[in-house]
Amino acid sequence: MHMLHGHGIPSMTFRALLFTVGLAMLCGGPSFAADIHVRLVEIRNGRPAGGEKIGLYLGDASRPSTQRVEAKTSPDGIAVFHLPEHKPGQIGVDSENGHIRACSGPFMLSTFEVLQKGVVSKIEDRPDCTDKRNAKILRQFKEKPGEIVVFVRRLRWWERGLR
Repeated sequence: MHMLHGHGIPSMTFRALLFTVGLAMLCGGPSFAADIHVRLVEIRNGRPAGGEKIGLYLGDASRPSTQRVEAKTSPDGIAVFHLPEHKPGQIGVDSENGHIRACSGPFMLSTFEVLQKGVVSKIEDRPDCTDKRNAKILRQFKEKPGEIVVFVRRLRWWERGLR
C-alpha cells in the first residue's frame, strides 16, 4: 500500500482505490443476479421433501441447448439456485428423480413472476395426487418473492421399477 502512495498516486485516489478493493472483498465471490428457492412439499402430509435431487432449467426446457442446474433439497425441502447475472426469461423445475413425482404445475415459469411475487404451483387433478386434504395443505403455502412451491408424492416401490 505504501508503494502505491509513493509512486505518485494522490492520497485521495489511493483511499478511493482502497475503499473499492475493500468493498469488493466484502461482497466476495462471483456476482449473482438473484436466488430462486424451490420448495418441495409432500402432497399427502404437507411435510418437506428433504434430501431430493432436483433440476432447474435456465430457459426453455424443450431446447437441448438450455442449461440445467441441479441441487439437493435441505431437510426443510428447499433447494437454492443462483441465477446468472443475465437471467433467462423463463425457468423450468424438474423434480422427477426416480423417487418422487410432481403433482403440480406448470413447470415452465416466468423468471420475472417468480422473482417478483413467487409461485405456489397448482395441484393437478390426478387420482394419485388428489385427496380431500389437499385444500388444507394448499392453504399452508403463500406466494413469496423468489420461491417456487412444488407439490410432490413419493413413488411406490412398483412405480420405481417401471422407470
